[in-house]
Parts: sequence; C-alpha cells; structure tokens
Amino acid sequence: MKGTIAAVVALSAVLAGQAPPQFEVASVKPNASGDGKVLIQPQPGGRFTAMSVTLRQLIRYAYQLQEPRITGGPAWLARDHFDIVAKAERAGMDDRLMLRALLAERFKLVVHTDTRELSIYALVLAKSDGAPGPELKQSAPDCEAPSADNRSACGVKVLPGTILAGGATLTELADGLSTLVDRVVQDRTGLTAHFAFTLRWTPEQVSPGYERKARAMGLPPIDPDGPAVFTAAREQLGLKLDAQKGPVSVLVVDRAELPKED
Repeated sequence: MKGTIAAVVALSAVLAGQAPPQFEVASVKPNASGDGKVLIQPQPGGRFTAMSVTLRQLIRYAYQLQEPRITGGPAWLARDHFDIVAKAERAGMDDRLMLRALLAERFKLVVHTDTRELSIYALVLAKSDGAPGPELKQSAPDCEAPSADNRSACGVKVLPGTILAGGATLTELADGLSTLVDRVVQDRTGLTAHFAFTLRWTPEQVSPGYERKARAMGLPPIDPDGPAVFTAAREQLGLKLDAQKGPVSVLVVDRAELPKED
C-alpha cells in the first residue's frame, strides 16, 4: 500500500504496544491579530506554546519537514492563524509526537507519506577534480567535546548568515541548506567523510531582528556585499547546488478541519 497514515499514532509507540503520547490539557484558539509574530516554543515542565501559527507551520514542526515536503490540504492551511497552549502530563515527553496527536484530535488532520518527483538542489562537487574548497576540512566527530564559538563538535548548526559544523557529514549540510532555499537539497557528492567548516553568506533580506540575533550569538556583522549562499558554497566549500529533478518523500494532507474554539 502506497504511503503511511500518520495522523494519530507514532510508529514507535505502536511497535512498542504503547498509546501515543498526548498533551494532558490543551487550548486551541484562532488568532486574527495580523501582527506577524510567530512563535513555536516548548517550555520547561512539559509546557508547549504556539502563537499566531498556521496549521501548515504546525505540521512542519510536528513532522520536522521542510516546506517543499508538505503538499495537499485546504487553502486555509497556510492562511488562518492559531494560538495553542498545552501541557504534558510530565516533563520530558516528546512535544512533537504530542503535537501530532493534538493536530489529529483538534484539526482532524489525516496525512500519509508518498514519494514525488520534485525540483530539488543536488549538492555536488563544484570542481571536476573533486578538490574541496578552502573552508572544507576533514574532521572526526567528537560529540563529547565542548563547543567553541557556537560550533558543534558533531553536527551542523545553522545561524544567521552562517553555518558552523564540526565532524559533520555533507548529508547533514544538505539538510541544513534545505532550510535556506526553496527546495529540498540532497547530498550527491559521494563523500562519506566527516568535515569541519564555516560557511558565511549574505541573506537576501536582513532585518534588524536578524542582525540582533547574529550579534547575540557572537557572530561577525553580516556583510551587505557578501556572496549569496549558492556562491558561498562554491567558493568556500567547493560545492555546488545544482538544480535537478529527483524523488522526494513528501507528507500529503488528506484531510483537515477548522478546530472548534475552546
């Protein structure tokens, strides 16, 4: 059977013979403020808050998907905004799995997975000889090592105008780049080693809040004349984002209903 119905249960919970985790209490209300402020934030003690969010944004968070990997559903999915305040029975429960259950209960959300041929970016080597860029250096992961200058010792960290990585695979880089461009990025470099690197670029739009966030993280000022992320990847890492078509796993929204206000 094509696809997997994933609206109500988490597969791991089913295999373990357990009920899927759910919020103990939850409030869902429409938000018509139009102030543009969006917040999705798990909080201490098992609390969860989402402010002025669309159902599409909630699906992205709950299923950890980039925008291009969600398809289907009614038009209001990306138009109407909601406020959610919820609390788990105890701290330490998976807020994303509980949110999936909440969406199924309150929004009557039903989804399934499928594979579609979509426009993607393939992350490939920019030079015919496969030579890396000046910033791309092999580095074994050391997840126990303390981080320095916001850099992770094993993985990729996406920051304003900067990606910092230590002991990271290029597949992890591709996933990080997918959050910055309008398509899914797939690693097709053929390189399986781990790398450390710093990638810096100038975003197309830089708001004052973006600059403040960068300063708070100890990052250098964003250069208004710096390269776009595509150019930066080529010049600094020796990698190219090549526009192609390819199979992509997507989440298809089969059904969704506006929730009844609390």
